[in-house]
Amino acid sequence: MNIQPSVTFLIRFTAVAALVALAACADSGNGGPAPSGGVVIDAAGGTVDGPNGAQIVIPAGAVDTATTIAIKQSSAGAPALPAGTAAAGAMYEFTPHGQTFNTPVTISVPFDPASFPAGATFMLIKTANGAAGPWEEVPGATVAGNTLQAQASSFSFTLVIQGDVPPLITVPPADISAVEPGMATFSVTAIGTPPFNYQWERSDDDGASWNTADGVATGRDYTTPGTSVTNDNNDRYRVIVSSLTGNTTSTDALLTVTAALVGPTIVTQPQSTSVAAGGIASFSVVASGSANLTYQWRKDGTPISGQTNASLTLANVQNSNAGVYDVVVSNSVGSVVSDLATLTVGVAPPAGSFTLTVVVTGNGQVRGYPQVGDNYIECGPTTIGNCTQAYPSGMQVSLFALGNAPDVAFNGWGGDCANTQPPFDPLVVMDASKTCTASFSP
Repeated sequence: MNIQPSVTFLIRFTAVAALVALAACADSGNGGPAPSGGVVIDAAGGTVDGPNGAQIVIPAGAVDTATTIAIKQSSAGAPALPAGTAAAGAMYEFTPHGQTFNTPVTISVPFDPASFPAGATFMLIKTANGAAGPWEEVPGATVAGNTLQAQASSFSFTLVIQGDVPPLITVPPADISAVEPGMATFSVTAIGTPPFNYQWERSDDDGASWNTADGVATGRDYTTPGTSVTNDNNDRYRVIVSSLTGNTTSTDALLTVTAALVGPTIVTQPQSTSVAAGGIASFSVVASGSANLTYQWRKDGTPISGQTNASLTLANVQNSNAGVYDVVVSNSVGSVVSDLATLTVGVAPPAGSFTLTVVVTGNGQVRGYPQVGDNYIECGPTTIGNCTQAYPSGMQVSLFALGNAPDVAFNGWGGDCANTQPPFDPLVVMDASKTCTASFSP
């Protein structure tokens, strides 16, 4: 039979195309060729071959959707190896980084076991959490020809290392902060030939000397006893990891201890006072607690704009100022509301007279002499007298401070009486309306 040249060309072209298609299928295992490097693996599974015999065998069902998987010899972008690591071959990069599988896959990483002494042991390590690390051991690795082979449920950077070396610390202890009296827990991760022994140590002189840590300090994790700022702040901790192949000391970690936060407490409550119209009224509070304390004074339960200090002073008081006052003291922990203090506003002093106002803080009282008619100064948290009294112009008024209990101390005078201090008592000349303060503790 005679075949025309055009027909011969068609038969040859079809045969070559078929061979190319078969070759492509052979290269891609059970998957198909990736659009830009690697092999597309779908739910049917397949095999991906890399340089120098590197390989990954993926069983059916290991992936749910088609994924492009590639292998190359590279350490670019890999995290630093643990101190003391003895590499037995080149590093290989399996991508996509952090790929996980429904069932374990078989990874083969090439190296030359013949170049090591007889009886040498090896480990296969890979990065966890994708390319970020840290390094972790792939358990159950065995030598298969010129590769180390193991099953894994994920991959990324992979390397064969010598196994007969001291423990390799892949995750050293990290710095920790604690609030007293809380405890702090340090941890370490090591790979190598088990079993491992751990001994935690503590330094209270910035690493100049080390002693065995308190409590149970022989595990992978170590928890301190209750901490305090005085005894534990800025201490350092490290761990010695040992096995039959040697021991390795971790880098140290810093413990920072801060004081526990305390909510506000009212130490000295604001006191009720009486002031003549046109006079000055003052309230004050003493509070304790963790910084930063803030204050908000209120009148009849309504916040007073701008009154955010520990004391409240009202000048030229009028009947509209009369009412009930308190203060809200706050910090980051919480708030506390003071006792109520009543402001009573009386009539203005007659012409030719001035008002003397006394403000007492703490457990004490102030008395003033002389009397004006039946009225006189007697001011304090437990008295029923007046804290405000009108006196004729030019009158001299003596004030006396008295504690309400034997252990009450008088701290001193303030306001218009600040120039007189114990053991002397003030003599106030009434040439203007004046306010004197007296402080007692507790």
